[in-house]
Amino acid sequence: MVDALGWLNSVLIIFMVLIYPLKRMYLKKRKPELLALYKSARNYHPLLGFTIVLIGLIHGFMALGTIRLHTGTLVLFTVIFMGCITTFGRKKILFSKTWLKLHKTLIPLLFVFIIIHIFFRNII
Repeated sequence: MVDALGWLNSVLIIFMVLIYPLKRMYLKKRKPELLALYKSARNYHPLLGFTIVLIGLIHGFMALGTIRLHTGTLVLFTVIFMGCITTFGRKKILFSKTWLKLHKTLIPLLFVFIIIHIFFRNII
């Protein structure tokens, strides 16, 4: 069950990342189907983010019996940080013009942490 939750989260993260290429495809081809798909993905994006955090907490607790600093915690903190950037950026509290750029810049870091977690999970 623990492994299934971890892989489910990995798949959900990939779906979350696909929103950006989907938007670029729409802007290039201007097909209404792509716009509808992009809008749908955009609507579910915050819910999926919350789901990823929830599944991550359950996955970590089931695997370790507690929540502690671990390579998975780095993944979880990165996802939470990305959500905070979006929340505060959209409300123009901290960085109204740069929040989306920062949000996208964290994606490679997230994937590095996921790879570290999968292959070197006991490094911390």
